[in-house]
Amino acid sequence: MTDLRRHFGRILDEVQRGQTFVITRRRREVALLVPASEYSRTSGRPQVDDDEPEALGC
Repeated sequence: MTDLRRHFGRILDEVQRGQTFVITRRRREVALLVPASEYSRTSGRPQVDDDEPEALGC
């Protein structure tokens, strides 16, 4: 979590380019940060539009 906070902009850039990150807390995996296109492809859920409330803009 500390690295995520410290390097969020760079990590987000890497995710946008296709990189996937495992987010851990106290060395336990708690989440995956994956490109939206990969999430849509594997989950069957369409990508979120910018107009939808759950879309967070940075």
